[in-house]
Amino acid sequence: MQDTLCKCVKCLSKSCLLGPNQDGPKFCPMRTVPAVFDEVRNVVAEPEIRRMFGGVARTWKDSGLSKNRVEEIMIYSRNMGFRRLGLAFCIGLSDQAKVVSDVFEKRDFDVVSVCCMTGGLCSDDIGLSTEDKMYPDGRQPQCDPVGQAFLMNRCKTDLNVLLGLCVGDDALFIRHSTAPVTILAVKDRVFNHDPLAAIPQYKESLEQQ
Repeated sequence: MQDTLCKCVKCLSKSCLLGPNQDGPKFCPMRTVPAVFDEVRNVVAEPEIRRMFGGVARTWKDSGLSKNRVEEIMIYSRNMGFRRLGLAFCIGLSDQAKVVSDVFEKRDFDVVSVCCMTGGLCSDDIGLSTEDKMYPDGRQPQCDPVGQAFLMNRCKTDLNVLLGLCVGDDALFIRHSTAPVTILAVKDRVFNHDPLAAIPQYKESLEQQ
């Protein structure tokens, strides 16, 4: 198993950009598990998957690779024929969610917006122990990404957009969403929701070790 672990970050050539080949390092998955890519091509041949890949390619072309992510989501949605967009947002980003929803609606999309606190869950509903609570005394509100996804499913959204869900809540939402999911922004309390801002610090620290 160790021999087949993908380690693409350690590859200096990225020869896959040039097409299928055996020129990569010994851990390259094109060398170690080529059968995987036979399976991939079978999946890509499925009409709906092919249509989604095509939507991505047309979005590259139509955006000129020069649009912000809000614009790209709308371009992709038009290319895919998506009309009803789900917006699953964190309560702490309610103001931003309102702007995004208004923009989508002004571009003729139907928007289903669901806050992370929908359903009014608390930590007791998920059986959280007292020692695991941030606020051990009293009621601790609990995000409800499953409820967000279920409401989106009920409204038959074409594409669900995540805005600021916490780590793990996003995973739960994606797991329970019927419609495809894309990410507009993720939660990062330290770097104003820009997780990549942490990378220079980590890089400097690694170089000093």
